[in-house]
Amino acid sequence: FKDEKPDFVFHFAAQSEIQKSIKNPISNANVNILGSLNILENCKKFKVKKIIFASSGAVYGSAKIIPTPEDCSTFPLSPYGILKLTIENYLDYYWKTFRLPLKRETRYWDCSKKALAGAKKPKNSTQQAEA
Repeated sequence: FKDEKPDFVFHFAAQSEIQKSIKNPISNANVNILGSLNILENCKKFKVKKIIFASSGAVYGSAKIIPTPEDCSTFPLSPYGILKLTIENYLDYYWKTFRLPLKRETRYWDCSKKALAGAKKPKNSTQQAEA
């Protein structure tokens, strides 16, 4: 942050494997919650103009509507979903307390066998697979 002084931060980082979050919730919390707090503190310190945070449908648990409207009740069913919801709450806190500008995006990934069978392998790590 000190060297780059970004105007915008896209926070897509997370340890997102559900099984890892179940197997080792403490490590998962360290990576996801403390990592996110580190990002938020630096955004505040360096007066970032906007943070865009990638949340997850996991915060809604077994939602009946997908994509789930953001006004639906949250009920995460895994430590990963709980962590994402916790980070969303921290984002709200940083907005209300420090007026840190943010935008929250909820992502849904179709991991069905049908979708995966038609997906093209990304050419590099920054490119998303296309169905």
